[in-house]
Amino acid sequence: MNFVPFVVQRKSPIMKSKFEYYLDKFPEIELPITLTEDMYVEFNKHNDVLQNEFIDEFINAYEPNDPEDYTEVVPCLKLKKKGDIHYVLYWRADLLNYSFILASYNKAGKMVDKKSIAGLEVRGNKIFRTAAVINEDYSVVCVEGAENEDKTFDAEASVSRRYETNTEGLIEQLY
Repeated sequence: MNFVPFVVQRKSPIMKSKFEYYLDKFPEIELPITLTEDMYVEFNKHNDVLQNEFIDEFINAYEPNDPEDYTEVVPCLKLKKKGDIHYVLYWRADLLNYSFILASYNKAGKMVDKKSIAGLEVRGNKIFRTAAVINEDYSVVCVEGAENEDKTFDAEASVSRRYETNTEGLIEQLY
């Protein structure tokens, strides 16, 4: 009888990067999805809070101005990875500006591009409300309307936009 020793190979635990932990805060969803200005309430209710270190490194580092003390960020969702690019959607609340922001990151965790695709913004004496649909092909269709001080709709200020995403992480406006 021959005795054949065997070696049990243990897999070393793979450490996640900080970026992977950041991505874990965003649940992956099936498309299409429609975003309206008040949907952040549902995301806020069901998703974990983003820690300040994630906000500072993966969001605020790419903002042109330092955030105000009252700025709030809520993780919303992530899309399935497209090539080496990760797409996430977060809601950001600043003074008189509430936006759903679609952001793309490369595999190293560096932001490639971002666009505000839905939300509410006060500009001058008008309130602009934008709704968006993210389609199965990762294209985004946005419709924006304006409300005057007297709460009447301003049809002349209404616009629509369409964005396409690509495997390089760019979010390009088509119209």
